[in-house]
Formats: sequence, C-alpha cells, structure tokens
Amino acid sequence: MCFDFHTHRPEADALVSSPVRPERGLWSLEFHPWRLPERFRPPAEAFYCDLQQADALGEIGLDRLRGPALCVQRRFFDVLLEGAEKAGKPVVIHAVRCDSELDAALKNFAGHVMIHGFRGGERRLREHLDAGRFVSLAPGAWKNCTAVLAERGLAGIGLESDDGTEGIASIYALAERETGIPGWRERCRENFMRFIGSV
Repeated sequence: MCFDFHTHRPEADALVSSPVRPERGLWSLEFHPWRLPERFRPPAEAFYCDLQQADALGEIGLDRLRGPALCVQRRFFDVLLEGAEKAGKPVVIHAVRCDSELDAALKNFAGHVMIHGFRGGERRLREHLDAGRFVSLAPGAWKNCTAVLAERGLAGIGLESDDGTEGIASIYALAERETGIPGWRERCRENFMRFIGSV
C-alpha cells in the first residue's frame, strides 16, 4: 500500500487537499495562500465547522512569489495555526522562499506539521526533521538529499503526487530505485499514520 501524503485528486490511501470533503481519501481542509484575499479577514464560522470534520488542515502557508502581501498571508497563517491547534488537527504546509517567516510562525505550534512538496537540500531537510516536522517530498526531490534520507532511515518522510499525473505507486518505485534506500512503503506508511495521529 502506497500512502499519498498530499494530492488534490480523490484517492484511497491519500490525504486529499480540498476546500470540500472529497469522495475518497482522508480530507485535508484547504485554505491555500494563493487564493487569499488582498486584505485579512477572519475565516467564516463555517470554516471552523468544516475543520472539526476534516482529518487535517491544509494546505495552508506562505509564498513569497504568489498570493497577497506576505504580511497578509502571515496573519491568515497565524489564525489558521491557532484554529488547527484548538481543533487538534495536523497541518499541511505550503512554503515558498520564506524559511525564516515559516520557522517563526511555527515556533510555538504544538501540533503535527507536514511540509508538502519539499524540493530543498540537505540542510533545510535536516532543519525540518530536527524541528519534529514531517516532510513530504516532491517527485524527484530525493536526489537533493539522499544522504539525509539514508542517515535518518526515512524517519518523518513521505511522498506525494500533488496535482501531477503520475500515480503514487510509480513515485514510490522511482524513489526506491534512485536512492537505493529500501522500505519506502513501510516506513512512509508509519510516518503517515503518525502524522494523522493514528498511532
């Protein structure tokens, strides 16, 4: 069984990021930074009702290249993190070129965090893992950090299809073949269950 840590397609054995409950898979309630309004306004009460029903919150986050001003994104992000913590929900994070802002925002967040679509290098991967965050790799991103993945025994690591067309099983097979690290399916399954809070 290959768990998809982040996708926008309704799939079994997947965490599906969507503003509405998907037909299949676990639901991660999306509040994407690209689609935020230009000015901050608190999420509607209906959002918090939906959050109670969802398995996770996200993707939420910060993006220096797209979306409203970063200060507006940060206000939304802080409010959403507070809501997730109160509801006891893990969060799926979209982060583009805002490492220091992300680290500052997450400093006091006590819940489970997953950085989705990670494409960075070994230093940043170590920082995330040392902070207790889960990291879901974009397809092919394992090439940038194979040494850390092997050193950590894939602890805290996941794989995702996001909005790509390639199936998650082929992504797992490619990761195992290109890294030479065995046991991706088993280890990522454990990580997925820990992130969702099932173990």
